[in-house]
Amino acid sequence: MKKVDSIIQILQEELIIRKKSYFALSQATKILREKGILSEFDIANRYLKEKLEKGEIPQAKKTVGKPRHWRIHKDKNHKISIPPKTKVGDIKKSEEKVKSKLHINTERTHRDDNDQVYLICPSCGVNVFVPAKYRHEHSLCCYNCKRWFINTASTTTQNNNNIKTNETTTLTNRQINWFMGIVIFIIVLIIIFSGIFYEPRGIHNRAVNKSVIEKEEEKRTPEIIYTEIKKAFADDFPGTCKVLFKEMQTDYPNAILFDSVKLIYDSAMNIVQFKKEEARKKREEYEAQELRRRKIIESNSYIHGDAAAYPDGGLSCNIYLFSKDGKKQYYLDAKNITYSVYSTSGSIINPIGKITTTNTKSGLYIDIPLGRRIFEANLVTFNITTSTGKIYKLKRLPIRWE
Repeated sequence: MKKVDSIIQILQEELIIRKKSYFALSQATKILREKGILSEFDIANRYLKEKLEKGEIPQAKKTVGKPRHWRIHKDKNHKISIPPKTKVGDIKKSEEKVKSKLHINTERTHRDDNDQVYLICPSCGVNVFVPAKYRHEHSLCCYNCKRWFINTASTTTQNNNNIKTNETTTLTNRQINWFMGIVIFIIVLIIIFSGIFYEPRGIHNRAVNKSVIEKEEEKRTPEIIYTEIKKAFADDFPGTCKVLFKEMQTDYPNAILFDSVKLIYDSAMNIVQFKKEEARKKREEYEAQELRRRKIIESNSYIHGDAAAYPDGGLSCNIYLFSKDGKKQYYLDAKNITYSVYSTSGSIINPIGKITTTNTKSGLYIDIPLGRRIFEANLVTFNITTSTGKIYKLKRLPIRWE
């Protein structure tokens, strides 16, 4: 109760000095912390609010409206006082008595001189003599400024300060433990994910069936092979059926289920062969149909071309396939091309390099390198054989200069 009495005494005196009618809970907490009545440990554990809710401070009341707040009101009957049974005159006399011997040391809060204790008031700075019977009190009143301050010579205050220091040290160790735990957790995650995404060297580059890899890891029994080949046959996976049959043939050629596995394998291969035959027939049918279509087009079309010479020694020829009415252009399916370049004297000019042929839907483009003899070139002829066997002839195509 001594601490509660000190709280009431200090708050009432501050209300009188500051000329206020009440303090809010936060204001009162700040004042008591500045005065040293409440430590950080008390504030963290809501010591003042707990005393208010228990009704140990009669001047405190809650507001009527919402939200409700605590207010500590001024007691009209309260007067500023000093510690009981201690007169200001006695303290002054004691101060004057030792004034000639007193040396103010601002680096120390108290000193012991021949079993006499003096404290420096934090508010006005004067030295206050503390009688022996008040040395264990939590707080004392200054005779000069009438303000209360913490008795630093008290054993209780020193213990509170030690507790506060230990609390700070404990919090620091807790933070270090949290930090170390997070670091260890991150390292574990890195190790786990490294193992997940690690792939043994060589497996990534092997183009093998999944069942073959499983075989390397664990040898199947005939019953497992039979079950898996049935499933592969039902799912239309002939490749898997082939792998499983070879495994059965190698590891269990005398097994009871060998004939059953072979029967499923033969059925799968027959289906594959049937599908291949069916695909071959469709391909042949499509090729025959395409051949008929090409023959119809070629019987009702003609070729047209032009040739251009360039000073760099290149001869560029463009050949097109048109319908007889000239309204449509077709793709020229050229399989074999022969040509001859004639000079103005009628002799054949041979190319100095490899010719380049480009066949597109828009036409057939032929580039012939002639070098310096390009200046002698006069005419060019072409014989073009298509995939149907039809031969197109383009005779005496004149060469123009670009």
